[in-house]
Amino acid sequence: MTLLVDRQGGGITLGECVHLNKKITGVLDASGAIKDAYTLEVSSPGLDRSLITKDDFLRCRNRTVRFFLKTPVNGKIEWQGTVKNATDESVEIDAAGAAVSIPIMAINKAKQIIT
Repeated sequence: MTLLVDRQGGGITLGECVHLNKKITGVLDASGAIKDAYTLEVSSPGLDRSLITKDDFLRCRNRTVRFFLKTPVNGKIEWQGTVKNATDESVEIDAAGAAVSIPIMAINKAKQIIT
């Protein structure tokens, strides 16, 4: 059994995953909810996960994200910039000092740039 855990603002540590694994295993074992032998894996979704929803982009506010688009925005299908805000319809970025609005429906893939 695998559980992916994260914080609303993102960023869960390995130590926190270990702590949660021990706590959840204790609860499962004490309750007898799982009769057969099992292995519990608690992990984070990872720093390089794809960004898809408004909440994904809001979690990356003030961080750099690279966008690969299905349809061009301002004549470009690739953008990189700092996420300033996100709604259900678009992501607002600062791309080298220029404000750009990227429609969520136009995004093919988006990932946070990890430095």
